[in-house]
Amino acid sequence: MGVKLGQGKKIEGSDFGPDTQDLEINLSKACKDGSVRLRLVGEVNPAYRYWVTNLEKKKRNIITPFFDGETETWEAGDPLASYSDAQKEFFYTINCIDRATGEMKILIIKRTVYQYIYSLAQDPEYGDPTDIENGYDLIISKVSTGPKPMNVKYEIRPGRNTTTLTEEEKGLELHNLAELYKPKSKEDYLEWVKLNTFAMTDNTSETVNETGEDDIPF
Repeated sequence: MGVKLGQGKKIEGSDFGPDTQDLEINLSKACKDGSVRLRLVGEVNPAYRYWVTNLEKKKRNIITPFFDGETETWEAGDPLASYSDAQKEFFYTINCIDRATGEMKILIIKRTVYQYIYSLAQDPEYGDPTDIENGYDLIISKVSTGPKPMNVKYEIRPGRNTTTLTEEEKGLELHNLAELYKPKSKEDYLEWVKLNTFAMTDNTSETVNETGEDDIPF
């Protein structure tokens, strides 16, 4: 027997975006009146999510279990992959020390920002910014590129000097990114999609809206 939209079991944490707002560095807000200075720490965690408007007309992000972050490959069977009302987003998370507060936070990085940081890490003039002994801060600022609020880009400057992490900074606990941004099981994911979207019945389009770099501000 089928399940009608809006009916069925209530899944714990049915809005699958993790409750990490207090931990995350929101670049759009952090750079609103200037720049933010961060020291990246540890490894980067790749993930893939969709932004959809649920049946309550609320925008929600859903991390898909059909993407393997370790190999950065997809499995078949994700109903949101061809859903015409889904925006897709490949993103990375990494721990970072917020130099303004000294706290360990989480930086969410989109593809273009990640590619720039990756290029710095590969450049022998700079090296890996996460290196405990020879790493360096990153100064990130937001630059307007057009008349609309979403018309922005982020400029990244490496700190002038390398900075060895202090013993206190080395003692800061890293957030478990793989756990915090771990998707629900495929069963619960498919159940949520069935109850909150029309993806299971929408066969009108085989395309997925690509989320622009500035569509979802951080």
